[in-house]
Amino acid sequence: WGSWVGVGAPPPKKKSRKNLPAHLQPPEKRKEEKGRRRQDDNKKNVIINERRIKKNAKFQLHHIPHPYTSREQYEIAMAGGVGPEWNVSHAVKELTRPEIYTRAGKIIQPLSKNAKAKRAPAKF
Repeated sequence: WGSWVGVGAPPPKKKSRKNLPAHLQPPEKRKEEKGRRRQDDNKKNVIINERRIKKNAKFQLHHIPHPYTSREQYEIAMAGGVGPEWNVSHAVKELTRPEIYTRAGKIIQPLSKNAKAKRAPAKF
């Protein structure tokens, strides 16, 4: 808009960013360290936070749980679905079974911080 087109028309003028005020100019690109590579390099529209988040540390495992021998085995087991849409009813029942059974109406005493004695196995 605002210019003529067609045969014999002058070529359009390129808008320069030099005329813009400083607060409207795009930020200057800093040269990254040559040895440092980001995880999100060559990925469009992706920003990966590489900092350690202390609040998430309590949800991460420090070692692999007992039945698994490698990290890959554990991740494959955790990736599988638990619901009845993906498993047979017996498997869903086993996967969602609580660790401790109590009878309805039984009072459960709260644990004290000093009590570290091993409990007897649950009675069915």
